[in-house]
Amino acid sequence: MFHKFTALKFTQALIILVIGTQLLACGGGGGGGGIVSTASVPDAESSVATAPDLNTTPVISGNPAGSVTANAGYSFRPGASDADGDPLTFSIRNKPVWASFSTGSGRLSGTPANSHAGSYSNIVISVTDGADSVSLPAFSIQVNTAAVTTGSFSLGWTAPVARSDGTPLSLADISGYRLYYGTSPGTYPDVAEVSDGTATSVTVTGAPLGTKYVVMTTYDAAGRESVYSREISKIAQ
Repeated sequence: MFHKFTALKFTQALIILVIGTQLLACGGGGGGGGIVSTASVPDAESSVATAPDLNTTPVISGNPAGSVTANAGYSFRPGASDADGDPLTFSIRNKPVWASFSTGSGRLSGTPANSHAGSYSNIVISVTDGADSVSLPAFSIQVNTAAVTTGSFSLGWTAPVARSDGTPLSLADISGYRLYYGTSPGTYPDVAEVSDGTATSVTVTGAPLGTKYVVMTTYDAAGRESVYSREISKIAQ
């Protein structure tokens, strides 16, 4: 009986010892221990999404001239930049018919004629970086008529029928005529060529306005040229 009781007590003590050892290994039953987790905690910074890449609107500037005189050149190029370094493309609305425009530089240029006189309004130049665009304020260009500085004059003649030595001269022998003229008597710095031996009149264009003093010569197929005719005056207008 004593041996059975002793064996039972020993077995119970062994069980208690094993359970206690396991509890100690786990940190106890309720003393704030518990099972220690080995799972990693995500890094707060690496879990945040990347910020969007915002586009910066390009900048355009400039003050185009508001008028031009006919026959004079007009040119305007706006300043433009983009903080992101994006390539820029220009465009225009209501471009004057006498002007050309560069989409690469934004330059508006041209030379209007008197026939283009008038106002060209609501012209808008814009620039874009492919995402955003910006424009200059609308502007106008007034084309003013240029003062006329040149004109024309006409004259007629009768073909000569003899050479200076008195020998006959037919129309077939005449190759053409030359007109010499200037603004002072006896001085003829300008020349107009008439390369038709049968011609009997001519109109000289592009001559400065005012009185012109004119003489004329005849030349034949061999290139021999006569002396000056008598001087006359004409008014270029």
